[in-house]
Amino acid sequence: MKTSHICILLLAVGTLISVTACNGLNETQQQIQTKQDQTRVREEAKPVSASQSPAINAGVKGVIQLIGELERQLQNNPKPSVVNEIGKKMAEKWDLVEKEVEKRYPDDYKKIEESLYPLIAEAGKQQLDVSKIKALNIEARQKLEKFLDKAQ
Repeated sequence: MKTSHICILLLAVGTLISVTACNGLNETQQQIQTKQDQTRVREEAKPVSASQSPAINAGVKGVIQLIGELERQLQNNPKPSVVNEIGKKMAEKWDLVEKEVEKRYPDDYKKIEESLYPLIAEAGKQQLDVSKIKALNIEARQKLEKFLDKAQ
């Protein structure tokens, strides 16, 4: 009888040691995973210049080109359908890079959108307020160009 109690006791102690050792390994793996996660978060938080993100660079330049096209259109008795189409293209072009700009440059994103969204909205109206569109056009261009200079 004593032998069976001793065997059961040794078996229990062995199991306890084994479980404790595995738990220690899990904690070490968790620490390594936590460090890897922290490193990844820091890397994602680093600002990336537009030259490091060609999509942002190209998208913002595309919006600036469309702003120039809109500016030329507004100089001579603009047709609402043409202005509407430019506004639509501008929105589409901005949509391609908007999330990335918002993620990497939240302050600049907010400044840009304060004039870009109203510009797109005004350009989409059938009754054009040319003076308002011109003012928003200038403001949006300046903000986008400043952003490109900063980001490069």
